[in-house]
Amino acid sequence: MEVPLPTRLFSLREANALLDTLRDEFTRARELRDQLMEVQQKLSDAGQPLEGPEIQVDAAAPAAVQRLQGRAAVILGKLRELLRQIGELGVEVKAADGLVDFRSKLHGRTVYL
Repeated sequence: MEVPLPTRLFSLREANALLDTLRDEFTRARELRDQLMEVQQKLSDAGQPLEGPEIQVDAAAPAAVQRLQGRAAVILGKLRELLRQIGELGVEVKAADGLVDFRSKLHGRTVYL
C-alpha cells in the first residue's frame, strides 16, 4: 500500500503525544484488515481467490462472488485511506497492524524513535 513518506522530524515528546491517536487509528486498521481477511477467505472458499493488489469485480462471476469482491474493494479502499491519513501525520508506517517509526535528529543524524 502506498503511504506518504514522512517529512516531519519528531521530538520524543511529540512522538509520545501521538501514541494514543495512533493506537486508535491502528485499532481501526486492524479491524479493517480482519474484515478483508474474512472476505478473502470466503472468496477462496468459493474458488475465486483475490489476486494482486487491486480488486476487480468479475462480471462473469456469480452474484454472491461479485458482492464479496465489491465488499473487499470497499474495505481495501477504507484501509488504504486510513493508512494514508496516518502517514500524513509524518510517521513512517511499517505495517498495517501498528508498527511505525518516528524520525528524529540526534547529534545531526537522522534516527528513529
